[in-house]
Amino acid sequence: MENLLRAKDIETRVLKKVTIGGYSMAEVDEFLDQISEDLELYVKRIEELERRIIQFEAEQKEYDEMKDSIQETLFAAQRAAKQIVLEAQRTVAENEAEAENILNEAREESQRIIQEGEKILEQSQFEREQIIKDAEIDAKEMKDSLVRLKEERMQFIESGEKLVKEYVFTLSKWRENTESY
Repeated sequence: MENLLRAKDIETRVLKKVTIGGYSMAEVDEFLDQISEDLELYVKRIEELERRIIQFEAEQKEYDEMKDSIQETLFAAQRAAKQIVLEAQRTVAENEAEAENILNEAREESQRIIQEGEKILEQSQFEREQIIKDAEIDAKEMKDSLVRLKEERMQFIESGEKLVKEYVFTLSKWRENTESY
């Protein structure tokens, strides 16, 4: 975008003056002022759209990080549940006299923890799916925005090219008119 014509380039452009014929300098200056204003608006719009793309990409990264964090928490809960079951089994092996009571307590506790773990897992999976859905929606919206931005950029470029072609055509007609005098 650095090589594109800027509004300031148009404002500071000095054209050779003709002594015979040609266009009204006031009209040319007015037209160039209008082009300059329009170009500046297009540049600002493109810069805003580029800023929004960067923001959407940052938000996508945050969603990905949240997803990873939830998965790590889920795995930690599963490991903790397994660890509790193993500890209960070791205690039973060490003290056979109290084994029946400890085993029953451990089973009850394990069941409670597993049920809680399943509830947490279920809730985590639901939240994970919701975050993924939201992230997919956001990604689609960002993709759609990017497509629109690209289309708008192409329209802007085409408009600029059309303006330049019109200017070159007008300038060549003006030169033909001035050379015929």
